[in-house]
Amino acid sequence: MFYCGFGFNIELGDNCVIGAGSVVTKDIPANSVAVVIPAK
Repeated sequence: MFYCGFGFNIELGDNCVIGAGSVVTKDIPANSVAVVIPAK
């Protein structure tokens, strides 16, 4: 099982893909892929 961490007040755009084990610290725009720690 894989987990992803999200900070507070984070907005994820439509159609985003977040990689397994990623830590999201900033907003992720629509139609994007975010991976690694911190997710970019």
